[in-house]
Amino acid sequence: MMYCTVTVDFAIPMPKILLGKTTEVPVGKSKTFVKSGKKILVANVAGVFKAYENFCPHMGGSMRYDGKKIVCSWHGACFEAATGAGKENIAEGSALTPFSVSVEGDSLYLDEESLPASPWANDF
Repeated sequence: MMYCTVTVDFAIPMPKILLGKTTEVPVGKSKTFVKSGKKILVANVAGVFKAYENFCPHMGGSMRYDGKKIVCSWHGACFEAATGAGKENIAEGSALTPFSVSVEGDSLYLDEESLPASPWANDF
């Protein structure tokens, strides 16, 4: 009897969730999408889509992108749009929770694996 070994090289696609169309988030603007129980702020930063949980780490306020920085609508805390790092009116070391997004054609996707696991995920 003869045996042979076959090697298959393939990439396992990351599970993704359709957020919407790239045209819904023009350069310098943002939009909040609600997916998987999360409010996700997507900002178009000079043609690069950045996504963060739409939740200020200070007091839970909603966030908006003003074309330069991400700002808490409750108390004016500012975050770097490109990194989510705290910039002004926020405790040092504070940052927004980032999510990974990708573009395919004119569709914008959230990479599902970038969503944080539920704190109760291992309780059952």
